[in-house]
Amino acid sequence: EHYWTPEYTLSFVLPPQFSPPGNGWHYNSTAYYLLGMIIKKATNTDKVSEKLRELILEPLNLNSTYIGIEDSINGEWAHGWMDYDNDGFIEDTYLISPIGIYSAKWTAAGLVSTSKDLAGLIFGLFNQQILTNSQMQEFLTFVKTPMSNIDYGLGIQRVRILNKVIYGHPGNGHGYNAATTYYPFRN
Repeated sequence: EHYWTPEYTLSFVLPPQFSPPGNGWHYNSTAYYLLGMIIKKATNTDKVSEKLRELILEPLNLNSTYIGIEDSINGEWAHGWMDYDNDGFIEDTYLISPIGIYSAKWTAAGLVSTSKDLAGLIFGLFNQQILTNSQMQEFLTFVKTPMSNIDYGLGIQRVRILNKVIYGHPGNGHGYNAATTYYPFRN
């Protein structure tokens, strides 16, 4: 099983989809790999998960969220199912070594969490327990996407459904699908 370093993973990044910058929109996760590398360098740590836990997870009491390749995951977790080898049959991905999968995803999509922790994370985010006001304004600066009802910020979507606006983000991979959303309703 191959361990993917962030540098190796980034070697697969394609050239920009459009030029000049700001002249289009295309989803990718490259910035989250770079963010992980910046955190490691700036904090002189081997594990981004230590800073994630110290700065976000512990203050919000989110005890069931892990960076899959860096942390020991406590307790049982759901099995993912997918046609892993394209033979037409669905396989249990729990039986496949996670080293290559979670090292390749790392800080971009390699987190393992519970629905309770995902709800606590997005609630903490939108109730300003994580970012400052100016950081939150930048986070929620949206651009149009080719999807008529979805705008995109810094790793978050603004989705219009039935004249309502919700915020969040879906994720999927290796037999799993998840999404967390926040609806800022008013009384």
